[in-house]
Amino acid sequence: MLRGDPEQLTLRMWSAVHGCAALLISKPEFPWPQDLDGLADDVARMAGLGTALSSRLHDHSRGFEVALYTADFDAMPQRLVQAESPDPRQPENQ
Repeated sequence: MLRGDPEQLTLRMWSAVHGCAALLISKPEFPWPQDLDGLADDVARMAGLGTALSSRLHDHSRGFEVALYTADFDAMPQRLVQAESPDPRQPENQ
């Protein structure tokens, strides 16, 4: 699930996909891969995953500070492991 202002999240993802489409149109001579649908799909997935990750890493209301963003990014694996770990207070078969 994405966190943050839906309008801002949508604009970020739309910008990435639009950029891909604009490049395909304006640079037909570029050696694009044969599977353009696959490329567009990958760009959309990367934009979605990047937006989801970014929305969890950094509180954009604080502004963008590289040190804070880097610290949030470095802490993400530990937070993911903790989120996936079973709650020790719960019996395993529930």
